[in-house]
Amino acid sequence: MPEATKLPLAVKDTRLGLETGAIVALAQRLLGMLKVRDPLSDTVHLGKGAALLEGLRGAGRSFTARWVQKSA
Repeated sequence: MPEATKLPLAVKDTRLGLETGAIVALAQRLLGMLKVRDPLSDTVHLGKGAALLEGLRGAGRSFTARWVQKSA
């Protein structure tokens, strides 16, 4: 995952970078859940709302990072 966090800024296309940021955020959230829950006995699943919110957060972070990088 450390390499994946760099990917949204490395992608030239803005829309693809935002999508990549959303995917990375979802993956990080799910990995965090897997660290504390056993997938064989506990639910390791995001509902539609939680997945949407996490995706939007990831896309927003990517957008902000791109904007800061562009203005610097």
